[in-house]
Amino acid sequence: MGLMKWEELQQELRLRLREQRGAQAEVARKLGVSRAAVGQYVAGDNDIPASHLEVILETLQLELELKKRPSE
Repeated sequence: MGLMKWEELQQELRLRLREQRGAQAEVARKLGVSRAAVGQYVAGDNDIPASHLEVILETLQLELELKKRPSE
């Protein structure tokens, strides 16, 4: 994947949360929020809070890599 905007990152995380069995329940448990709240993130009804990003990435066994853009 190339450069990604926040909305595109959210869309990718939503897709992966839908695909990985039990991920939504695990994220809800780790964050101390309801499964319905996570379901609202997945459905796109609410944005994924940036503060929840680490738990979601950990649950999905993903890592986020930041790189400096090359100078133009």
